Amino acid sequence: MTSGTHLTGEVLLECGNILFFEVAPPVKGTEVWCRKHGKMEKVEKQFRGETYRIKCNTCRYGRNCGSGRLAAETAMVRHRTKRGMHHEMVLMNAQHKILWKLEANQVETLELPNF
Repeated sequence: MTSGTHLTGEVLLECGNILFFEVAPPVKGTEVWCRKHGKMEKVEKQFRGETYRIKCNTCRYGRNCGSGRLAAETAMVRHRTKRGMHHEMVLMNAQHKILWKLEANQVETLELPNF
């Protein structure tokens, strides 16, 4: 394996779409097929390290969120707020390991320090 390549990962295309690759993501400058636009697009950035995906087990909703865990958690909460608390959500890394799971009707609370 050459330096800078990973077994799994995501790439950002020039059109702004993020693609997930289970085996050896392409390097920067390589052209790949964009499913959304139906044409070849150059790879602008290869995400290194942890990448995050969210999925709803209640409906078809799922997103690749790149390397931003906060953005992924925000998307999970936003989906449940719009569609209902009965939606069961999972946050996964690129290897599909579940990092956080929101059960149906589970409420997450934020504990603030006493001032």
